[in-house]
Amino acid sequence: MKEKHAERYLLEVIQTNLPAVQLYTKQGFQIRREFSCFQIDRKCLAQRAQYHAEQSDWMSPEQGKNFWDFEPSWQNSDASVSAIPEAFSSIVVRAGDEAAGYGIIEKKTGDIPQFAVNPKFRRAGVGTSLVVGLTKYTEAEKIRVLNIEAPQEAVSSFLESLGFEYYVRQYEMSLPL
Repeated sequence: MKEKHAERYLLEVIQTNLPAVQLYTKQGFQIRREFSCFQIDRKCLAQRAQYHAEQSDWMSPEQGKNFWDFEPSWQNSDASVSAIPEAFSSIVVRAGDEAAGYGIIEKKTGDIPQFAVNPKFRRAGVGTSLVVGLTKYTEAEKIRVLNIEAPQEAVSSFLESLGFEYYVRQYEMSLPL
C-alpha cells in the first residue's frame, strides 16, 4: 500500500465481532466513526409515493454533497459507486426544475449506498418517494441501507417510520500509513 502512496488503510467491522475489533486495535487501527445498518422486506415498501422518481444519471458528486447530512462510508462513496456503474441504478425526484432528492440502489443486492433530500424539500414526502422509487430498480427481496453514521437521529427515525429495522452496527476503523 505504501508503494502505491496510500495514506491510510480504512475498514469496516461489525461491532459485536470482538476478536476482529481487538485484532485491528492491536495492529494500530483506531475507530473513526460508528455506523447503523437497516433493512426491510421489499414488499413492506408498497407505500404510494407522493412524487415521481425518474431514473437518471445522477448529477455531479459535488451537487449531491449539498444534500448530505454526513459523508458516506468508503463502500458507499461516489468513487466506489462510480467504479462499477453497471451494478447500480440511480433516480432523482424533481420539484419543478430543481432536484429535490436523489437515490442510488444496487440492482442485485438491494443495498442503497446513497439517498439524500435537498434540505429545502425535507419533510414533504421526497424521501419516501425516493426509497419507494428505488425498489423498482432491484431484484432483491430485502432492501438495506448500510452505514448511516451514528448518531443521525433524523435519518434513523425516517427509516424506522418507513418500517426499516435496525440490524447491525459497524465501526469504521483507520490506520495511518
